[in-house]
Amino acid sequence: MITSILKFTGRWVFRGLILLVVLVVALVLLKDRIFQSWVQGRLEEGTGLPVSLQHAELDITSGRVTFLGLKLYNPKEYGGTPFLNFDELQIEMDRSALKQRKLQFRLLHIDIAELNIVEDKQGRLNLQAIKEQIEQQQKKSSKPGKVKDKETDLPLEFGGIETLNLTLGTVRKINLNYPDKPVVTDLDIRDQVMKDIKTQEDFQNKVLPVLLRGGVAVVYQIWMDSKHRPTKQPQQIQ
Repeated sequence: MITSILKFTGRWVFRGLILLVVLVVALVLLKDRIFQSWVQGRLEEGTGLPVSLQHAELDITSGRVTFLGLKLYNPKEYGGTPFLNFDELQIEMDRSALKQRKLQFRLLHIDIAELNIVEDKQGRLNLQAIKEQIEQQQKKSSKPGKVKDKETDLPLEFGGIETLNLTLGTVRKINLNYPDKPVVTDLDIRDQVMKDIKTQEDFQNKVLPVLLRGGVAVVYQIWMDSKHRPTKQPQQIQ
């Protein structure tokens, strides 16, 4: 009797172990898909914008996160077209610094293929609308009564960027009054590598000259022009 019970128990323990191994293997194989879905959901929740993501990869041992084909889309009133298109975004954090509430990057690789700036028929830019929408989403997430994690709500101190690899492609300005006549600017910044960015002053001295050479001032000028231009009120139908 005891022998039969032991054999029965042994068989089920073995089957349980096999099932556990299969589940672990499946989780390892699917972890990137699960992570991808989680990231996409959090971005949509945080920005209020539709998001698509071709691939996401998480390497826990190195602390590296890689996103491929990440797109944030414009609100419907701005055409619903892609707003920001990342070919690749790769982030490698210093995990020991993160435990001390320091945001320190070993590697930050940013490859932006396209930025689409859209001006609606009243002269309002999508940049301002998206900024306001993100602020509204942040207010929703911090509304009274919502349980907060005190640990994650602590401010992060900027700890620096050891290596920044920057690629910026095309900026496209679209006026919805003339949607078939976009103004396209190629920033032509390709694999610009900057190291040891430890402070805001380092960023200004090392990164801003690269951005200005690439024509990012065009984006700034578009933004400033829109802020000083009176917006047109939509005409009311009599």
